[in-house]
Formats: sequence, structure tokens, C-alpha cells
Amino acid sequence: QHMLKQLLNSEQHCTAAIINERLGLVIPWPHPLVAPCCHWGPNYGRTKLLFGHLGVELKRYHPLSFPAGSFFWCAGATLKPLLELGLKIDNFAAEPIGQDGFLPHVLERCFGFLPWITNQSIAVMASTEHKSCKIVRLPNPFCEDACYYEIYENLLELYLQNHSDLFGGQPFHMSGPILTGP
Repeated sequence: QHMLKQLLNSEQHCTAAIINERLGLVIPWPHPLVAPCCHWGPNYGRTKLLFGHLGVELKRYHPLSFPAGSFFWCAGATLKPLLELGLKIDNFAAEPIGQDGFLPHVLERCFGFLPWITNQSIAVMASTEHKSCKIVRLPNPFCEDACYYEIYENLLELYLQNHSDLFGGQPFHMSGPILTGP
């Protein structure tokens, strides 16, 4: 109900924003119970591998914004890079899958980066009880101060040597063409 209220109560506003503001993706403000789950979890390694197939180098420190629950408004061109990967049903683990760490969770986290790859942007929509809504454009996660981020990435890699279950885990839930690397 939360996601429906956030996005469907303002269908015309979302459509206009996608067309007029070159938004590739509009995601709902996350539900308070879902917001704490909007992190990499065990998905970073698999997402980085998938983005390698798209010709994009993903770093762990790139800000992560994604439609938790995979409910969003999207310009068709935004999904084109994922569709061109040629994923098939065999790339997905058999159901039931775990709560996190499988290909559907990786794809969900990809959505927030896809607009930037296709020269568009992403925005978050928040609707109020009075049926008004606000669209806030998010910054490009690939714009970075290289020196700062390189230091941060190196420190994070050192920390992860002893905590591999945090900040992205290991890629082991995928099969098929995206397992072998770019």
C-alpha cells in the first residue's frame, strides 16, 4: 500500500517528470520498515560482476539508491542495458530463494545505476497524506572525488578481509553467462 500511495497517486506527475526532466527512473520513498534494508547486503560482488558485463566499473562506495520492492516508474530506455545481457530463466536460482543475495536482489540494486548509464537521472518521489507529491532528483553516483574514494575503498577492502560477510559478500548465487566475468 505504501508503494502504491507513493507512485500511483501521482501517475500524471511521474509521467511528466520522466518526459520533461529526462528522468530514467522514479522510485518511491522507502517504507520505514524497508528503509533499513536498503544497503548492499551480500549483493555487491554479484552486482559488480553484472556491471562488468555492461562495461561499467562499480565501486563499493558508489551511493546506492534502488527501488526496494522493485516498484518504480521507468523510461523504457533505462532498462535496455539489462535486457541486452540476454539473461534467461536458467540464470536464476530455483524458488524459494533466500531473503537476499540472489540474482533478483542484484537486479533490483542495478536499477538505481541504470539511468546514469543511459544518460538520464533518478529521482525519489514522496507523497503526503494530502495527495501532494515531491520529486527529488538524486546526484550521479559515478561522479566522485577520486582521491577520497580511493582511500576509502582501500580501507574498506582491508576491513573486509576479516569481515567478508559484510558490504557485499561473495558472488556464489549466480550461474550462466554472468558468472564467468566480463
